[in-house]
Amino acid sequence: MLGVGLGLTQPRGVLVPSVLASGGTVTDVTRDGKQYRVHTFTASDDFVVTRGGTVEYLVVGGGGGGAAEQGGGGGAGGLLSGSTSISAQTYGIVIGQGGVGATGRYNTATGDGDNGENSSALGLTAVGGGGGTSYNKVGKNGGSGGGAGGSAGTVRSGGLGTAGQGNDGGDSAAGGSNDNRPSGGGGGAGEVGGSGVYPSGPGTSGDGGDGVASSISGTSTYYAGGGGGGIGPSGLAAGSGGLGGGGNGTSTAAPGQNGTDGLGGGGGGGRFDTVLRAGGSGGDGIVIIAYPFVPAATGGNVSLIDVDGTPYFVHTFTSSGDFVLSKSKTVEYLIVGGGGGSGHGGGGAGGLLTGSTTVGVGTLPVVVGPGGAGKATSGAGTTPAASGDNSTFNGLTAVGGGGGGATRFGVGANGGSGGGSSFDMTTSGNRSSGTSGQGSAGGISNRTAYGAGGGGGGAGGAGADGTTEAAEVGRGGDGGIGVESSISGTAVYYAGGGGSGANTSGVAATGGGVGGLGGGGNGALTSDGNGSPGTDGLGGGAGGGEPNGGLGADGGDGIVIIRYAA
Repeated sequence: MLGVGLGLTQPRGVLVPSVLASGGTVTDVTRDGKQYRVHTFTASDDFVVTRGGTVEYLVVGGGGGGAAEQGGGGGAGGLLSGSTSISAQTYGIVIGQGGVGATGRYNTATGDGDNGENSSALGLTAVGGGGGTSYNKVGKNGGSGGGAGGSAGTVRSGGLGTAGQGNDGGDSAAGGSNDNRPSGGGGGAGEVGGSGVYPSGPGTSGDGGDGVASSISGTSTYYAGGGGGGIGPSGLAAGSGGLGGGGNGTSTAAPGQNGTDGLGGGGGGGRFDTVLRAGGSGGDGIVIIAYPFVPAATGGNVSLIDVDGTPYFVHTFTSSGDFVLSKSKTVEYLIVGGGGGSGHGGGGAGGLLTGSTTVGVGTLPVVVGPGGAGKATSGAGTTPAASGDNSTFNGLTAVGGGGGGATRFGVGANGGSGGGSSFDMTTSGNRSSGTSGQGSAGGISNRTAYGAGGGGGGAGGAGADGTTEAAEVGRGGDGGIGVESSISGTAVYYAGGGGSGANTSGVAATGGGVGGLGGGGNGALTSDGNGSPGTDGLGGGAGGGEPNGGLGADGGDGIVIIRYAA
């Protein structure tokens, strides 16, 4: 089954979540050096807990709408944050929508902004923000209070905020002409809304109160800012929205700015005019729930993936180390030996083992075999290139890939998968072999004079012989295919064999052998060309060099991957 990676990387050890749950948008983040799983709800949903514990939370109500016609800014949605204990059950999550901004004249029922709706989670309720009010009205109460509308001769008070969730809205100023009556800004979770100022000249409406910064999502973000107050065209300035999604008030023909959804910001107030200038709507609220992962073991590079709704912890070893468990676990494993080096013939892939086993408490050494060294294709003797080293875990050994044959008549070495024979070695009885259950045989040459070598074997198939086609007589054999695995959370081929180099002597070679899927290196084509190395971390065999002075290459290092369900 193909897993979907969730982005967590933790080099210190296995991570076991303190809570197991589903619902909302799930991400995994690093915060203050620790790993957390975060559930973000921007729409109503269920939070389904299968294992309880302590969680952190942020609950923000919908922001209040801004008013029309020198209207006060909407108050931010109430904000609650902290930690609480939860149990195995289903919790309903309700996300409060922002209040609708004013759509009517000041003397109508729709001239004021609506209050935002409440958000609720885990038995907690964040009150929706108070709507801003239009001309000569007191702001509405809410999570944070709405700003008061501009007034001709009497200061009007901002709405009241809810204790522990927000602050009061700003007051209006008294005085000024119809198009110059400053209104109050909506309250924010972090401070009161600004009050309008009328200094016997162009007035200034109040800014929305700033919200509160939280890093619960993994990024420091302001939530629950109040909306700025609107003012007429003769005013000096409308109020700005508070940090945390508060919408700006307006002194132009444009409506007040909407608060930001997902932050619970209040909407900005509209200006006075001979035609309606609407207020901005409040932003929808949000609920975020987070809980830590508690280290329970060490070893390798650890990632968290999801496989059909089940979380798995994956330990990836690309170098030798220790796997240490504090409790017995049934684990799945992938073990790949180091790939064989090449001469002319392709290197054999490292042996590949997969399966599951029960691992007890304690320390288990993990050995990752490096790839074998390459060798020149010319010179005396028939010794092949170096084989890869074995990889081991919990008593299991993936044999290193066999080295490819180097000089004329050279035979590939046996191994996890066998190395390909060198040029002119056509004797079938000298075909190298792979280890049963781990890999495949290497290929041999196609002719006794000017022939090309065989490809290295792969975990999923044998290396090909040098081609016997007359038109391609100098073409090297392809490396054997590897085996695909999704143990890491992504489908990847491992343990492909290396392709043999071409033999350009006296023939029109059409190509070097292609490396097998799973990190096998390609064989050289041109005269004196060098082979390509196998891929580290896949255990691929190396591609062979061209025999007229070319060089072989090194095999790819092996890998060990261990995973288990949380």
